[in-house]
Formats: sequence, structure tokens, C-alpha cells
Amino acid sequence: MTTIKHFPVGNGDMTLIKLKDKTTILVDNHLPSDGKEDIKALLIDSLEKNSSQIPFVDVLILTHPHQDHVGGFHELFHIGDPDEYNDEEKQKIIANEIWVSPLVFKRASKHNPLVDDAKAFNTEARRRIDLYKKAGLGKEGNRIQIITEDEDGKTKAITKITHDQFSTISIFNGKAIDKCAAKILGPFPASKIEEEEEEQSKNNSSIIINFDLEGCRLLIGGDSEFAVWKLLWKEVNKGRTIKSSDLEYDILLTPHHTSWHSLSADSISKCKEEDREPEIDSDACNALGQMRKNAYMVSSSDAIKDDDNDPPSYRAYNEYLTFKDSQGVKMKDIGHFRVTGKDEKTKKPAMICFETSPNGVRESEKKHVNDSTPRISIPSGGIRHG
Repeated sequence: MTTIKHFPVGNGDMTLIKLKDKTTILVDNHLPSDGKEDIKALLIDSLEKNSSQIPFVDVLILTHPHQDHVGGFHELFHIGDPDEYNDEEKQKIIANEIWVSPLVFKRASKHNPLVDDAKAFNTEARRRIDLYKKAGLGKEGNRIQIITEDEDGKTKAITKITHDQFSTISIFNGKAIDKCAAKILGPFPASKIEEEEEEQSKNNSSIIINFDLEGCRLLIGGDSEFAVWKLLWKEVNKGRTIKSSDLEYDILLTPHHTSWHSLSADSISKCKEEDREPEIDSDACNALGQMRKNAYMVSSSDAIKDDDNDPPSYRAYNEYLTFKDSQGVKMKDIGHFRVTGKDEKTKKPAMICFETSPNGVRESEKKHVNDSTPRISIPSGGIRHG
């Protein structure tokens, strides 16, 4: 059985996947200022420990270097040679292997500012790349994989740890796990995004992965906005690199914390000024709308309210509710849209959890922060794939 935990970190992402052999994959590591110690404790309690009782993740994936995805890296993780681990309380996590996009090669500048945690992450990534160039993949705690090639040729010397867009990774920290794989859908090269947008942003350089977990599909796309999803649907229509089935999911982590900008090129505020309705991008919605039967959507965000906030966007939320699964049933009628942020009933953020198996995916415990008694919500029979 594989488990998936979406941590309640406000408008930010932290998703922990534990495969059936207990291999752990953490996608992003945002620590919010509110309830930081509680989130840290929830994460560490969810991890395996090595022979020295040090918590670790087999794979840490940083989708992109924004605060709401990397904020907390320095506090959560041991940085440097694992043999030099010196946290007496053993609260620092060792990332045995990290996956990062070619953004790691882009140094901070006026046009490419990096928060302190992103700088720390980049420094650690470069340390591991330098070690690889000298001695190969090396031991756990020093390993790294690069997700897609760098357009400026900076990955040419490390092709064996660089994975092409639309390739599939089936080795996690040196281990192959039966029926578990990661389909790489992004990032696109910056030049391709610029054809859709005037300016390439770090949001649109997010790593996008569709995980296949014993037949359950989990689609995660960081903060990727409409231009990226539009390009993915164009690739589907070309029929050469990916098919619509490569975008199918049982669980979707709604991009950019359910932001309107993942579904539309229109600015809602500008449309108000021009007295017109903003329009969704049909290609982006097609790419994000490949729901399997009884699929789930998870918004890693604050509570979604009928206001002008974005993210999360109430307008985007309502669009997602109109998406139909493979049986033609709308998400609104399926009732499987979940939000990690505070809701009107509990007033507490909640960790959204799933269990997957060859029989399908089912929602399991809903752990509320500062709540010593987990709330259990398990639908009978689980959910079978369509």
C-alpha cells in the first residue's frame, strides 16, 4: 500500500508519498510561519529513521524555488556531507537524493531573485553535482537528479543524471519499486514558454510529474500557470510525445494553490476594469481535466472563500467543480474536492491523506493540526479506477 499526505501549510505545498516498500518522496517543503513547529513535528513523525535514528526522505523534489515551496529547507534539512551530520536532537532530515530543475544553474540576480532557502537549496544541489562529476552518483545524502535539460548546455556533462521531458523515471534513490514510476511532463524549455507568454517566470519552470503509484495516478505541477498546461495539451494533439492518458489522474494537486492563472490568461481585475467576463483557456482546462472515475482534487491552500483572493481563487475553484471524470460526472457531484486550509466547520487546517493499492485510491485519516485525535473518514470499498 502507498500513502499520500498533503500537509496543511497555507498557500504552499508539502506532499509526502510513502511507497509500499516505505520509500519516501517529499515534493516541496514549505514551512508556514503559523504553526511551523506543529507541521515540522507532523512531517518528522511521518518519516522513516536510519540506523542512527536520523529522519530521512529517499527523494526530495523541489518543483521551483519560491518561498511557498522551498521555505523551510534550511530549518528542515541537513545541508552538506551526511557524514558531518551534527544535530544532537536528530530533528534535521537527510535528503538521500534530490530532484531539481535546471533552474539550479541560474544564479540569483536582479531579474532572478532567490529567497534564502532557495539559495541554500541551490548551494546544496551544486555541491552534489560537483561530487557527481568527480566520483559518480555516490552515497545516500549526496545524490541528485536533474529534471529536464538546460538550454544553455549546462547539463551536457551530467547526462546520466539528467532526464528528458516526457521521459519516465522508475528508479527512486537507486531503487526500483514494482509498478511505481514518475512521468516527467515539465518544465518546458524557457523558449517554448515565451511563445505563450511575454515573460518566463519561475512558476512556469515548475517540475510537473504524473506519478503512477500501483496504478493510482497523482498529478503534481507546482505553480505552473495556464501557458504550461496549454502547451501540454498541444503536445497531446500533436500525438508524438505524450497522449491524453499521460495526463490522467486519480488525484490532482490543483496548480498554484487553485489559482485562476492556471486556467486563464485573463486578469480578473483587468477584466473588471474593462467590464467583461474573464475567459478560461480551453486547452489548459483540457490538460487539467483528464479525471479518472471518482477522482480527487486537493487544494494546498488557505480556505477557499467567495472573495477576490487569488490564490486560492473562488472562481477557479468553481471551474474545477465543472470538470468531468471519465464517466462524465462533474467534480461538483462527485464531491471529492479537498482543501488543506481552515474550513468553516473545524476552523483548523487538515492534513489530507490517501491510501492507494492495485484496488484503487481511498481517502484515509484527516489529521487536524493541534488535534491529538485523528479524524477518520474512509469511504467503504475504496475507489476503483475507471
